Amino acid sequence: MKGKILCNAALAVLLVVCAAMARGADYAPPEREGAGVIERLNFAKGEAIVDGYRYYLRPTTEVQIGGSYGAPTMLENGMRIAFVYERYDDNSRVMSQVRELSPNEELVTR
Repeated sequence: MKGKILCNAALAVLLVVCAAMARGADYAPPEREGAGVIERLNFAKGEAIVDGYRYYLRPTTEVQIGGSYGAPTMLENGMRIAFVYERYDDNSRVMSQVRELSPNEELVTR
């Protein structure tokens, strides 16, 4: 009887731990917005330096250049952009969307 109670308690703890881990796997940090000028790109590392801050690009990052959809590799140094990114617990910033600003569009930074 004592062994069965201990086994049930261990099973309950295991289920709670598994549920917590599953919630953590679905965690996505809140999205934030930014804007700036691309200073440097390193496609091999998937990095973009924008106004002195390092952001990471994924192959799935949505890119708009001149109003048309493109790929992260179409971004260029000196390009004025607005973007959406996620900031993770390790302070990394990952861009999910990037849009080139038109010449007459104001660059608003926060």
